[in-house]
Amino acid sequence: MTVQKVAVVTGASSGIGAATARGLAAAGYRVALVARRADRLEALAKEIGEAASVHAVDVTDRAAVDAFAATIDRVDLLVNNAGGAFGSESVEAGDPADWLRMYQVNVLGVLHTTQAFLPALRASGDGTVLVLSSTAAFAAYEGGGGYVAAKAGAHAIAGTLRLELVGEPIRVIEIAPGMVKTDEFALTRFRGDAARAASVYAGVPDPLTAEDVADTIVWAATRPPHVNIDLLVVRPRAPGSCHHIREQRADAVSHCGRTTLDLIPRTSESLCQASLQHRLRRLVQCRRSRSYPLTSRAPSRCSRRTRWPGRRSRRRPHHSRPCRGSHASTTRRPVPRRRRCWPAAGAGGGR
Repeated sequence: MTVQKVAVVTGASSGIGAATARGLAAAGYRVALVARRADRLEALAKEIGEAASVHAVDVTDRAAVDAFAATIDRVDLLVNNAGGAFGSESVEAGDPADWLRMYQVNVLGVLHTTQAFLPALRASGDGTVLVLSSTAAFAAYEGGGGYVAAKAGAHAIAGTLRLELVGEPIRVIEIAPGMVKTDEFALTRFRGDAARAASVYAGVPDPLTAEDVADTIVWAATRPPHVNIDLLVVRPRAPGSCHHIREQRADAVSHCGRTTLDLIPRTSESLCQASLQHRLRRLVQCRRSRSYPLTSRAPSRCSRRTRWPGRRSRRRPHHSRPCRGSHASTTRRPVPRRRRCWPAAGAGGGR
């Protein structure tokens, strides 16, 4: 008789967590939905069906997490998805309360649930801990100091735990998505400012969706037991890195049915100012027109040591050395090859 596997998904009330719960249920898991908003979880459980159970738990509350873990008999997969970003101020202007909230949910939340469910994961004989970090864990950007620090902490937990569990039947997987467009992430970050939240993805062709990341999570979790996906970075095709994305502009020119895309550097959370983008575009135009207003003066022509008759060796530019011939003392011309040039006999010297 095949025993149905059980997955615990935190942050399951919306976004990536909800999409992951749907994907795991479709893959045959019984899914324990964990989040603070019970009404959202109830609606999702009704959508999934009997394979889902609702658990209104705040992962930053260690006592609540421990009490919840005691009610679960079997756990095969723990998806540490709960997280978030609060505020976009600079390090100088950042609110310590926002930084504390981000550390609690992104780092301590992962710690609480992992510690609470490790015994059950070990007892399953084939457990998996999956940590959802972010590309922000690998590259800092303006206005993201607290979130970058928090996701770097989640990344550190995954790497350390993997080393500490070597030899045990538990896999540790880290998925690091970037530029994911969900309903609430940017809106929460900008404190309900819908215009700023929408501007994050303005001009970005096809950002990732919650379903894209959920597919990646389900794929990584359903690999054979001996296959461990240590770290998987997921981005849309547009960005080349956290700071460089391929932006679809409204004034892009079409060539042969294809639209010209300009590579415009900007941060992973689109927090660059318009002035910076203007300067970058101006720099691109200068490069295309071979105009480099900020470049240094051209280097002088190379020189070499040349020995002259009756004088000590000194440095002479090769284009001003005298040539052989009776006119050597008055006429000079470049010598095409690197060789010693001596005045002809009776020419009267070389200078």
